Amino acid sequence: MTNNTRANADMSLFVFVKDTNTKRVKRIAVPCDLQVGMLGNPAELQLLGRLSVSTTIYEIKSLDVVNVDGNVTIADINVITAPAGSITVNAPSGARDGQLFIVKDMSGTSLVTPLVIASPNELIDGSSTVTMSSNYGSIVLARVSGKWRVLFSSSTNFLGSPVLAPLGLSGSLQRTTDGLSYLVQARGINISSGSGQVIITRPVFDWSTVDHATTDSATLLPGNYTTGTVFSVQSAVTITGVRFYWAGSFVNVKVALWSGSGDFAQLTSKTATGVVSGPGYYTVLFDIPYDVPRNLVNRWIAVSVYETGGSDYTVGDVTDLVPIPTLPFRGGHSLTWAAVTAYGAGDSTPNSGSGGERYPVEPVFA
Repeated sequence: MTNNTRANADMSLFVFVKDTNTKRVKRIAVPCDLQVGMLGNPAELQLLGRLSVSTTIYEIKSLDVVNVDGNVTIADINVITAPAGSITVNAPSGARDGQLFIVKDMSGTSLVTPLVIASPNELIDGSSTVTMSSNYGSIVLARVSGKWRVLFSSSTNFLGSPVLAPLGLSGSLQRTTDGLSYLVQARGINISSGSGQVIITRPVFDWSTVDHATTDSATLLPGNYTTGTVFSVQSAVTITGVRFYWAGSFVNVKVALWSGSGDFAQLTSKTATGVVSGPGYYTVLFDIPYDVPRNLVNRWIAVSVYETGGSDYTVGDVTDLVPIPTLPFRGGHSLTWAAVTAYGAGDSTPNSGSGGERYPVEPVFA
């Protein structure tokens, strides 16, 4: 392109770029905004090849603020020396609705030096900033209704943001800089390894009636009672049995699950029997797991245990170990407790409530 053509490029509708040897047209440059379709009469832009967007590399040698030009779509942040602290990346100002803006950690240093994406005098999805702190990560923003919105956030070595599994596993897995180890960040998780793999799971409960009933606090009391707890689930989970603490000696027990479209007492219980050999934690599984139907999600369900001889029952004085929150409260990511004081006379539905006793009984999820 000659200097004269370049200087007057915006005076033409388009500019041809031609190979002077082959005479083939290599590129057509449009020196202005190009719109396909009109309001009320949309049209399609079809690409039978590649799509390229403007990319700019910003090299950072110290903590700084990066002001991205309004014509940049992809901002590659290359931190030459990773300082302790964060680097602020200001999204383009004057952006139009529908405009995309992508921030990429090109140097793989944002775990040490996080990239804080901001839009001065504006919020991004309701927050003043969005932080990227996973190496080689990227964040995609889109301009919607005059504000920046996060469309996507990912990382080469980061599994989700966060990872969410059906039973509530929540956290992140981050590879260390040597490429040989991983950092696990989450709450309420169990980690086990074997056969060349690492398995990350989470306990069913954040607050467990059974775990809080120990040999120091659980008491065996005389009486012919069915004892249990009442809860609701937030999704159509599967309940495989009942877990409980028994404070007495060798006995036979029956566990049960009670549910229904209204009062859970209206449905015949699902039961199983087991044997306990002394004080301790026990789990009795149903022959066939119980799949909670969708119409019973967020409805009351009860589980119970009954000593078949009708002589004794166990009370877990959990108030000595941990204060019980005001009911209802979350027992885990899939469970909300409604009552930990449910009982029934004899072998019956636990549809009465005790004012002072707490029963160490809970469901077992698949």
